[in-house]
Amino acid sequence: MSLLNEVENNYAHMMNKIIFDKHLAANGTGLITGKLNLPKKPAVKPVKYLGMIEIPKCNFPKAFSKFCCKTLQIKDEVIVAQQEINHECNLVALKNLFYTETRKTVSFAEFN
Repeated sequence: MSLLNEVENNYAHMMNKIIFDKHLAANGTGLITGKLNLPKKPAVKPVKYLGMIEIPKCNFPKAFSKFCCKTLQIKDEVIVAQQEINHECNLVALKNLFYTETRKTVSFAEFN
């Protein structure tokens, strides 16, 4: 429903804009009482025949080598260490911090 409402709102907005632009072009600013200051229309950019853009040429092996030197996330040792840390964190998360299943009153020394 929200998507349908959004489509309907966009349609109504565009229809209002089309009608407003048509009457503004035909009658000028005489439609509206008072001074109307409209922004200038943006310049229309020429449309390219093909939908491609130019990518500046770069030396990919050199850029990748520079990237690899600045990051440790691709080293085997770092990946293994992160996996082990994650495994240990998951094991600690499963352990109970306190033993709460006592059936009798205990002293502090017994609790420790």
